[in-house]
Amino acid sequence: MAEFLVVYKPSSGRQAQKHLQWLKRQEQKHQITWLWYGTTGEFETDCQTIRLLANTVTQVIVIGGDGTLHLVVNATVDMPCRLALLPAGTGNDFARQFPFSEAQWRDTVFSDKTQRMDLGKVGGRYFHNIGGVGFNAAVVEALSVKNKRHPLSYVTAGLSQLFCFAGVSLELDGRNAVPTMMLVVANGRYFAAGLRPAPNNDNQDGQFELLLFKGCKGWQRVASFVGMLLQLHTSLPFVEAWNSESITVRTVGLPIEADGELVGMTPATFECLPEKLQLAVL
Repeated sequence: MAEFLVVYKPSSGRQAQKHLQWLKRQEQKHQITWLWYGTTGEFETDCQTIRLLANTVTQVIVIGGDGTLHLVVNATVDMPCRLALLPAGTGNDFARQFPFSEAQWRDTVFSDKTQRMDLGKVGGRYFHNIGGVGFNAAVVEALSVKNKRHPLSYVTAGLSQLFCFAGVSLELDGRNAVPTMMLVVANGRYFAAGLRPAPNNDNQDGQFELLLFKGCKGWQRVASFVGMLLQLHTSLPFVEAWNSESITVRTVGLPIEADGELVGMTPATFECLPEKLQLAVL
């Protein structure tokens, strides 16, 4: 029986290749039998294959960013194996909340410490970091047509949408519909390659931090963006923040993003699922 499964994106960049070479050296050094799986880009196919392979291991090592981790989380949810992460993505937003160096992330692969963390679920998809509708989904939609992403991709796509996104009419949990820039459903703290909409969020408390950006005018959108950069956005009069175990978006036909991926359309309910993720930590 193999002990570890390594999941990686074959077209990944230099950091991913460094992690791959390190893992291969560890495989020889520790004389461990590992399984290796390069993703295909077909979500359902990859999920099915990873789930089948994960049945035979105790740990899945994820080389990549939030997109690859999102895939593996969906493939392995409710399975006994734990996940270890070697960050090598475009934004690495989930990884940012941990104060680990590259060497420390590698140390987690052989760590005996596991941390149980909450997961979000919307429709049939699980997410480990941040989801939402509105402006954030429009940015992800704009990025989805690009063959290759880099950290500045989020900045350029965000700035473009900042001036052309018209806003949405959003109805939440029986509230009347209101003009809205975006709804952020935060299980993690960072998104968009380093912005911190929920810098103090606790992903072990069984709740989301919810942020409703109601300002749709141009100056309000700019103020929201600058506010997040300066960690002052929750003091803006058109930004509402609260915590909840779930939230339902009743508006019809809005794209939903989670972990930087388009995952469905509204209406939909976001649910927080306590302690669903087992992550190797120090």
